[in-house]
Amino acid sequence: MLNGLVISVFMVCAACLLLGLRVPVRVLPGLAAVVLAAAVGCATFGLAPAHAAEAARELSVAGRTYG
Repeated sequence: MLNGLVISVFMVCAACLLLGLRVPVRVLPGLAAVVLAAAVGCATFGLAPAHAAEAARELSVAGRTYG
């Protein structure tokens, strides 16, 4: 999740510098909330399938070992 936050902040800063994007100070809390929600969502959608795959692998190995 930290990686997603760092990349999002870097990309917003790069857009500000390279493309001349102006972000008013009053919208920074909302922008921070959106970036945090996106990072949490991406991390969750990455971890959920990984957990399912790990559980399936554990069941497969246990079935071959004890079955």
